[in-house]
Amino acid sequence: MARPLTTGLATAALLLLGTPVTAVAAAPPTCFGLPATITGSGTITGTPGSDVIVGSTGADTIDGRGGNDTVCALGGNDLVSGGLGNDRLDGGDGDDDVNGDVYVENGPAVGGGHDILYGGNGADNLLGDSQSDNGDATGGGNDQLYGGPGDDLHLDGDSLTLGGGNASGGGNDRIEGGAGDDGLIGDSVAPVEGSATGAGDDVLLAGAGAGDIAIGDSEGVTAAHGAGGDDLIDLGTDGGFFALGDHNINDPAGGPATGAGHDRILGGTGDELLVGDSSVGSTSVTAAGHDTLEGRGGADTLFGDNVNFDADTTVGSTGGHDVLRGGEADDRILAGPGNDRLDGGAATDHCDGQTGPFDSATQCETVVGVP
Repeated sequence: MARPLTTGLATAALLLLGTPVTAVAAAPPTCFGLPATITGSGTITGTPGSDVIVGSTGADTIDGRGGNDTVCALGGNDLVSGGLGNDRLDGGDGDDDVNGDVYVENGPAVGGGHDILYGGNGADNLLGDSQSDNGDATGGGNDQLYGGPGDDLHLDGDSLTLGGGNASGGGNDRIEGGAGDDGLIGDSVAPVEGSATGAGDDVLLAGAGAGDIAIGDSEGVTAAHGAGGDDLIDLGTDGGFFALGDHNINDPAGGPATGAGHDRILGGTGDELLVGDSSVGSTSVTAAGHDTLEGRGGADTLFGDNVNFDADTTVGSTGGHDVLRGGEADDRILAGPGNDRLDGGAATDHCDGQTGPFDSATQCETVVGVP
């Protein structure tokens, strides 16, 4: 009985040897769960339509061009631009520069899509709209920026010019710094020269990191414009270094800030400087909103209205009706012009109403300028 069984096995083996083997094609890489339509390394350029682009573990330069693109740059120090359209971009690991719309070295950059940007691990720069290194930059889409772990120097909601032009745009953006010491700006940025215009209703969440800086509206040199940006700024449980509700002039010899919103600014357990309105070079034109500042923990300094470039004294004659709460620890509260409510909270606090004829102060151990 063993012989037929042995013969059958031998025959089956011969049949298997004669059967061709079919190769199984490797599945394409995916980005946010979508199969890639373009892959590569180095310089990768999309189409005018909607693409799914996956880069490499090295340093890539990726331009999605037109369409609603999905891009995963993967590892390496990458330069990613979504191009025109509503894009979803992930820089991945490495120190990445990720722009939601258009990047140019010279001339105007125009964008404004509603983009979602992820920095991933590393020290990243994320920009919601367009960037020109030497020219005007325009764009104010409603963007979402997530810095991720690492010290992310620039998480800017709208447009950026690095010289030779002005920046404009003020979308309603959400910016989350993640872990690390991050810099968050809600609207447009001209940090070297020129003006910046924009004041969207932004949400800035700094996350973990004792050195976080957050500015609600725009930053310029010759001027910063834009009224009505009602922002929420939260430096996180551990706090940060500095938070400013409205515009920032990035030069002591710079110009005025025009426009203000009604902002809410929250500190943490660190010793922070919180400013309700703008930091200005020229005090000839200022505006003030009705802001709420809460130091929460830490020995904080709270300014209700506008401050000088060094942010150490109140300037201008315009003031809003602010609510200033120091919280726990020894705080210093300077309300500025306007009718304000000052609450020192626990510990030993210094409260200065600063010319408000109907200011009120509670839980303040030292009170100045309050009727």
